[in-house]
Amino acid sequence: MNFLVSIITPAYNVEDFIKETIESVINQTYKNWELIIVDDCSKDETFSVAQQMAETDARIKPVKAPLNGGAAAARNLGTTLANGEYIAFLDSDDLWHQEKLEIQLKEMVNKNAVFSYSAYHVVSESGEYLRDVKVPDFVDYKTLLKGCDIGCLTAMYDVQKLGKQYFLQPDSANNNTGLPENILRRWGREDYVLWLSIAKQCEVLNRKMIGIRQELAYYRKRDGGISANKRKSSKFQWIVYRNVERLNFFYASYNFILYAINGVRKHYF
Repeated sequence: MNFLVSIITPAYNVEDFIKETIESVINQTYKNWELIIVDDCSKDETFSVAQQMAETDARIKPVKAPLNGGAAAARNLGTTLANGEYIAFLDSDDLWHQEKLEIQLKEMVNKNAVFSYSAYHVVSESGEYLRDVKVPDFVDYKTLLKGCDIGCLTAMYDVQKLGKQYFLQPDSANNNTGLPENILRRWGREDYVLWLSIAKQCEVLNRKMIGIRQELAYYRKRDGGISANKRKSSKFQWIVYRNVERLNFFYASYNFILYAINGVRKHYF
């Protein structure tokens, strides 16, 4: 097993974290990877740190985005540049367990899966352990409507089977929501929309989206993130149901109630 894995890392003003993130990739037991770091017009030394580390390892490939377009646009640019047979995502302040890629690839190959995700640890901004996020053995489209257990930092998919997948972003051809750009730019649900899209493709292919119960990553919970604002997150969840997935009011309401219940379970139990 020697598939090339392209790791996409959007980065914006993370000079205090990016080195540790890169090191968690360098320390992987699985060695056939490329790390595409897309600097989203940072105002600090993020890009310089990435460049310095790239000088010691040719697998690290920092690029500058032409303009500040947000994480979705940065991930899409990285995906366009990716050469791998698999694509994985890692945000620039998060970390991976050193066996993450090795374990995940083996699971996908053994189970003939085209998409996988894993459990992960949640740590504070300073790196202190907070809690674990568990995941089910598999999900499908209907399951994802009721709540998302997929952490973007753990997601990986098979490019050969699914093709390159792109995140919904404002002011682009794949924005068919009818929503203004200023709303889309700050909603923070682009990954969830992509997982829903992939889930529908998996149903057509008769393939599963598999979960790995072992914690293979560390999600850094920082103040000010969209995911930390539950009211705003709930509002955008409703937007996904009604404007993106085009669910009728009653089915959207049913899933929204279950989403809220699962959110409480996920974060407090």
